[in-house]
Amino acid sequence: MFTSAKNGIIKGVRERVILKKIFTIILLVTSFICCSLLIFLNVCFEKVLVNGESMYPTLKDQELGLYLKKNFIVGGIKRNDIVIFEHENNSYEDKLFIKRVIGLPNEKVEIKENGSIYINEEKIKQDYLDLEQNTNTYQIINSERMELILKEDEYFVLGDNRGNSYDSRFFGPIKKDVILGKLCLIYGHQEEKQNSGKITKYFFPIKLF
Repeated sequence: MFTSAKNGIIKGVRERVILKKIFTIILLVTSFICCSLLIFLNVCFEKVLVNGESMYPTLKDQELGLYLKKNFIVGGIKRNDIVIFEHENNSYEDKLFIKRVIGLPNEKVEIKENGSIYINEEKIKQDYLDLEQNTNTYQIINSERMELILKEDEYFVLGDNRGNSYDSRFFGPIKKDVILGKLCLIYGHQEEKQNSGKITKYFFPIKLF
């Protein structure tokens, strides 16, 4: 009887040792995954703050997002990608623009008087536009049609809010080397409380791009 009790104690100790080892392994693996994920996010992604309404309704003022850095984009920049880039004509303090890619290198871009856009003589769909907000806004900005052929390293970019966007219609195509990356997701927005100047961040379901 004494031997059976002793064996039971030894078995219990062994089980606790095994469980402790399993728990330690799980903890180490979880820590490794979390650290790797943080390193991956810091290396490949960058935070961005939407400043202004030029990309409305797709993006709203003061929304918070992440963009994938240019060197990690698989397949390169594509039409309708929303890109973040630097431009010397930007009067904002952060010197960054957020616009949608419309024309790709070596393509012919043509904007008609009614705002329709043709790429290599074919009209493109613009389902992302707010038709009520963008009705006839192109005529307000430029009553003449626009036509150009992009060079090998040039992109034609526009804001979705055509009546309130400073984009390639004004400063021309952008070079590939000024593009920092493309927007991947929006995860929240921030508000600055009046008088106190305190900034509060709110988070909502992620919007992927």
